[in-house]
Amino acid sequence: SGNPAITGYYTYRYNTYSAPIANVCPDSSKIVVHILKPAAPTITQPQPHCITDAPFQLTATPNTGYFTAAPYLSPNGLFTPGLSAVGNNQIEYTIGTNTCNIKDVKVISIEAFVPATLTGSIGDQCSTNPVINLSGLVQNNTGTWSGPGITGSTFDPATSGTGPVVITYNTKSIPSGLCPDSRPLTVNVYSLATPIVNDRGPYCNSMQPVQLIATPLGGTFEGDNTPAVGPTGIFNPASAVIGDNIITYSVTAGPCQAMVKTVVKVEAFVPADFTSYVKAFCRNEASFDLNSLVQYPGGQWSGDGMTGSIFNPANAN
Repeated sequence: SGNPAITGYYTYRYNTYSAPIANVCPDSSKIVVHILKPAAPTITQPQPHCITDAPFQLTATPNTGYFTAAPYLSPNGLFTPGLSAVGNNQIEYTIGTNTCNIKDVKVISIEAFVPATLTGSIGDQCSTNPVINLSGLVQNNTGTWSGPGITGSTFDPATSGTGPVVITYNTKSIPSGLCPDSRPLTVNVYSLATPIVNDRGPYCNSMQPVQLIATPLGGTFEGDNTPAVGPTGIFNPASAVIGDNIITYSVTAGPCQAMVKTVVKVEAFVPADFTSYVKAFCRNEASFDLNSLVQYPGGQWSGDGMTGSIFNPANAN
């Protein structure tokens, strides 16, 4: 008796009758039958996970069942991503006995972790250096680069700006990117403006040494055809060549080097010294060439009675 659609114990009776008169010798027996009808289980669908995630607990209703054990799944429903396979992993939950049960099956997607490991670095750069291919600096080339000066997988010092420039390599899992990773990389980028030498003469070779001024500061001077300049820019006209002194100024910043050439003109000092002194003249004496009295002819004379280098006593006041 009862509704066998519900789990429980049901009694069933078997009756027999005599023949030819049925009710002369009747008999009956009864049997109790246990009917088991498990409830349909439902596993709460878990979200995709990264293979590096910590173990997590699965849930199902009703809670009287058990999970089918696997290397990545305990009977009580603890799922360990690190022991699972990348891709789809089946989970099974059972309500009932070994001979009478109902199961629910779900699939958990596990995504692979792709580390953004760097295998190299970039040395100091000058802003004039060529573009650098970054592909050889990574362990796995499925990621992307980001930061100043980045185009695709290249780094351009000309567009990155100067100073410590931080670029980043980023990876993620496929298809949903659950497992991101990133690594920063610092590149020191330097820049130099074209140097300028400000003080370039001209000087007389009898003058005292002078300090040549250049920008940017901190560079080194060197004479191409003259010993007159020292590394710090002290220029000694007395040691210079007469005419054009070619000087190179170079300055460095990190790997950058810039230079400029300039010309410092130096003129020879001609002393107006006499080899002897003039005698006294009578007003009616003949004209006299005063260049015969000088050490270095070629200068200019001035004064009363002078025509060029000729002195005429009669014209002197």
